[in-house]
Amino acid sequence: MMAGFPAGAAARIVRDALRAAGYANAYDVPVAAWVCREPIVVSCGAWERESAQADGDERGRRALVLRVCCDDPADAEATARAVAADLRAAEWAGANAPAGKRVVALDVGLPSPRGRDRSGRWVWDVPATMTAVVGRG
Repeated sequence: MMAGFPAGAAARIVRDALRAAGYANAYDVPVAAWVCREPIVVSCGAWERESAQADGDERGRRALVLRVCCDDPADAEATARAVAADLRAAEWAGANAPAGKRVVALDVGLPSPRGRDRSGRWVWDVPATMTAVVGRG
């Protein structure tokens, strides 16, 4: 069995799509509030293999969460909804994936409120699932 689509690559691809859409505050790692007061942070869950293809490639998915942090609760909600809409509209076929790997799609769920974080910011999560194909070794 192959290792799957790397978490760091998945987070970077989504971060880059957000930055291309105008979100300069998008990160693929958690950042301290003093680095960015209102970040959008992409984090990844485990790789889940869906199927082995006839040519030896592997198709699967990786869960992601985009955490939107804002000082104002209305801004947090509006930003989370805008992020979800922009990601739905993004073109994933041309994403800059590692060699031997390609992104097929990104399914974006509905944003949901998470309350406040330890820095006092309002937080909304945007769930997403990346579907990708991983070439054999």
